Amino acid sequence: MERVNFRKIAEELNISHMTLYRVINNAQDVKESTRARVIDALNRHGYYRNERSKPKTVIIDVDRSGRSDYMRSLVETLTERLSVHAFQCIETNHAENRRQFLLACRNADVAVLAPMRDRTVYDEAKDINPDLFILNLQGDTVGDVAIASNDFLGGELAARHLHSFGHDRHVAVMLPETQEQRHSFRNRYKGFLSEMLLLSPKCRIDILKYPLLGSLRRNKTLDIFFCRKKRPGALFCPGRFFADRVVEYCRCHGISIPGELSLLGYDKRSFNQPELPDYDRVVFDPEQLVNWAEYFIMNRPVMKCRSPVHLLLDMKIESRQTVILTGEKRK
Repeated sequence: MERVNFRKIAEELNISHMTLYRVINNAQDVKESTRARVIDALNRHGYYRNERSKPKTVIIDVDRSGRSDYMRSLVETLTERLSVHAFQCIETNHAENRRQFLLACRNADVAVLAPMRDRTVYDEAKDINPDLFILNLQGDTVGDVAIASNDFLGGELAARHLHSFGHDRHVAVMLPETQEQRHSFRNRYKGFLSEMLLLSPKCRIDILKYPLLGSLRRNKTLDIFFCRKKRPGALFCPGRFFADRVVEYCRCHGISIPGELSLLGYDKRSFNQPELPDYDRVVFDPEQLVNWAEYFIMNRPVMKCRSPVHLLLDMKIESRQTVILTGEKRK
């Protein structure tokens, strides 16, 4: 099918292209006579599907495992935003019930998956409903639009932050114990490793494998780490869970942060801004995620005629003075 030229249609009707987009997005602040002319023109060009006759439905498919507070806030915030635009939101979880998700796809307009890493989910949903507009949040690049935090950049920023304080000879990175659990931290670690070795090719980078289950095993892991004679001067924890455990352990054992160890974590800002962690961290603002999701959903008729979009969100460092200059750097 030939791509629709929206600017040409707007010129044909002698209206602005913004007015055209408002009609496409079912905005209310458009004269009915103008709306009728635009709908007629779009129909003649074989593009427009009049959706005002049926409710607009958005599937919000969420994997809550391990991130329930964050995901609950994400769902609530996005649902609230979309309800303003008269969308009906249905929550599913394709990881737990694939059949329920695919049934919901039949009559839906949009599916927001947070996250989607399995290409077959996308293919099956499109087979059932080719017109379904699919957004992938915090997953891989699969989807009509994929939006995620730039974890590789986050790792690079972590390396630069530690290096700027003189931690360029011996540092450590804490990662999940098993290979499967390590998947979501892969890009953070890759970014950190590549940037640190670029800045300091001779820097020694230790991997501290941390168990996610079993408090005794966790404590033993940290016991071994802190008893080492040649301990790294800085520890990068590419997840809040890890950094929180380190802070808790150090408080219980009288270990000074940052006096005896510089600590750098990794986190998302909360939608509701609860108490912030008291250590330096790499962060991104999840409001960005919701803002872009809302934008692409409202502009989906325009986006459908474009190639898939992969958007990476910016990261930054928030300092709580838990990374300090090394002894050599202070001299």
